[in-house]
Amino acid sequence: MIKSKKRLCCILTVIVLAFSFPSNALASSQNFAGTDIEVRADYNIIIKYRVHNGKLQYRRWDVSNQRWVDPAWIDVK
Repeated sequence: MIKSKKRLCCILTVIVLAFSFPSNALASSQNFAGTDIEVRADYNIIIKYRVHNGKLQYRRWDVSNQRWVDPAWIDVK
């Protein structure tokens, strides 16, 4: 009889604790549900090569933004 009362008390305590969590703990995980976030790569880079004055050089071209990434040609060592 005493063991069954202890079990019943433990079960009721677990139930009360389960329902006593703050509701904003669950709501905080849903804060970003309404936002539209699209993750994309900003750069699509192609490496261009040339031979200038007998030296091999390269420069990076950003295809997405249609501009050079590097300010000048870089010598390949």
